Amino acid sequence: RIEVRDKASGQLVKTYTEPGDLINSCVAIGGRLYLGRLFQISVYDPEPRRVDEIEPSEGANPPRGPGHPLLQITRLATDGSHIYVVGVVVEHGQGPLQSFIHKRSLNLTLLGERYFNLTLSGVGVNPATGHVWAVGGAAEGNRSVWIVLILDQNLNTVREARPGEEGWPYGVVFDDEGSAYVYGPGGVVKMSKDGDVVSRAEGHYQRVLYSGGRLYLTRCNQLAVYDKNLKPLYTLETPLDTVNGIAVEGGRIYLAGQKAGKYATAALESGGAPEPVLLLTALAAASIATALILKRLRKH
Repeated sequence: RIEVRDKASGQLVKTYTEPGDLINSCVAIGGRLYLGRLFQISVYDPEPRRVDEIEPSEGANPPRGPGHPLLQITRLATDGSHIYVVGVVVEHGQGPLQSFIHKRSLNLTLLGERYFNLTLSGVGVNPATGHVWAVGGAAEGNRSVWIVLILDQNLNTVREARPGEEGWPYGVVFDDEGSAYVYGPGGVVKMSKDGDVVSRAEGHYQRVLYSGGRLYLTRCNQLAVYDKNLKPLYTLETPLDTVNGIAVEGGRIYLAGQKAGKYATAALESGGAPEPVLLLTALAAASIATALILKRLRKH
């Protein structure tokens, strides 16, 4: 389900629902919304109306095991001209074989592909350098550790970094200067645009968003706000039971998640106050980030 909300008031404008896999990632570029489902990339215009859809294996040459491999998407990112897709190669009845990163044009033509013997879980494009950061977990002895692959726009490796955390991260976001914030179980690691560790903050954050000099971090039903140096500013309990998505627009913090077993959205209004207060709660759809992106496109 896609939910469109008014940018000024936050009120629900329209919804769009169709059968399909859960939406686990979305980006907006070129007047289109690109949704990363488990096994499809779907493209919508601002109505919203689906105008294209492909499987991630289209045009690709993934490694093959004894069966038929499937490419399962985990995240999408864009540099404004291309779509970068990361995920895992799986076979029926087996675990992941490898991970992949694909570079596609805005019409979804495959322009480049690479495969790795590790688990990629997130991707982002550094606004300062244009480098593509793919993050995930790599085997190190009998444990898995965080790994950061810094790639150029042709998917060539610029640097491989291991921040030292165990497990695998969920994703990466960037501030305006190009510093990266890799997050997941264990906390947030701030890295320079070259891939050096700058600082850490402990915790377990499912989603992190950078906006206006602040980091917004979600954990279960909590929202934490940090400055760019990972200094905590405040933490509050949200009206949702769990928070799965977050967006910031026009002084409001929008959250998507679940409440009482149903999909729900909520908006928090800061109004210049040190901590935001609840503005509205509506049992609605799964992805408020999708809705906000669509509303911006409608205004162009």
